[in-house]
Amino acid sequence: MQVRRWSLLLAAPLVLAGCGGGSYSLARTSACLKHKGATVIKFPTSPIGESARGGGIEVWLDHRNLNIGFGRTTDEAKRLLRLYGSVGNPNHVRIYRRRNAVVAWDITPPPVRKTIDGCLK
Repeated sequence: MQVRRWSLLLAAPLVLAGCGGGSYSLARTSACLKHKGATVIKFPTSPIGESARGGGIEVWLDHRNLNIGFGRTTDEAKRLLRLYGSVGNPNHVRIYRRRNAVVAWDITPPPVRKTIDGCLK
């Protein structure tokens, strides 16, 4: 019986991860970025912006510009990543996905990337 309980406890994080366990929020991410001194504005209207069904933001931090689009699910974010890739850098050097968020930089991500990634909440 004890082994079974441990198995269930160990399996729980895997189940949550498989179900998209924990999505990033536009509101929480925006608040964190503003707290770190970033300028955050609503995502511009564009085909890519409209594809970010969870919303999106344009961010200016340390004189660097980036966009963060949020899918409602991880699968939506994967689709958004493919859409960015079809019009942007084909090697995805400046575009990456974390869970349900897709981050697109105007340049190769600088050291402030740590701040951006840390504010995905």
